[in-house]
Amino acid sequence: MANEFQPGEHIMGSDAPQPAETNGYRLNHLMLRIKNPEKSLRFYKEGFGLRTVFVFNTGLWTIYYLGHPDLPEETGGDMFKTLGARKGLLELYHVPHDEQESYATGNEKDALGFGHMGFTVPDVAVAIERLKKVYPELEVLKGLGDDSFASMGIPPTRRGGEDNDVQAGYKAVFRQLAFVKDPDGYWVELVPEVVKP
Repeated sequence: MANEFQPGEHIMGSDAPQPAETNGYRLNHLMLRIKNPEKSLRFYKEGFGLRTVFVFNTGLWTIYYLGHPDLPEETGGDMFKTLGARKGLLELYHVPHDEQESYATGNEKDALGFGHMGFTVPDVAVAIERLKKVYPELEVLKGLGDDSFASMGIPPTRRGGEDNDVQAGYKAVFRQLAFVKDPDGYWVELVPEVVKP
């Protein structure tokens, strides 16, 4: 199927209404495999404010469900009751036998696939500084102001030729975003609450 959208166009959603049979469907969670729960929990809990919804040790692996409290009363630790209705959960999946394995996180040269997850933050620069304090090992993949092709997570071999370039409108937005790497190498995007066109 050919791409029907012209470079530089910003197309707002124009899909048909959600099928009635799927009313109430919402994306519930994203699962990432992790090697070191201590590092990953510090990164996501202290760095992004996620809180434990529940932890379950299956005997062979341990599952950590994290989320932002939706309701004030959930800060007391009773988020499990609303698990099925929650949005934006992160499932960290620790298999001790995997600790020596290498993960293909999706942005490697020859392992494209999963790209990144994103968090909305009030101020991207402040969020990066906070992450550096709570997670000193933090690797900033792309800082504010950077709109280089190399920072966009697409290997040069996938660019489609030297003459191809990303449109200026996207670059203007991209400069307002940042990317950091989590303890397992997954990319995490920091998006400002207000993105300027």
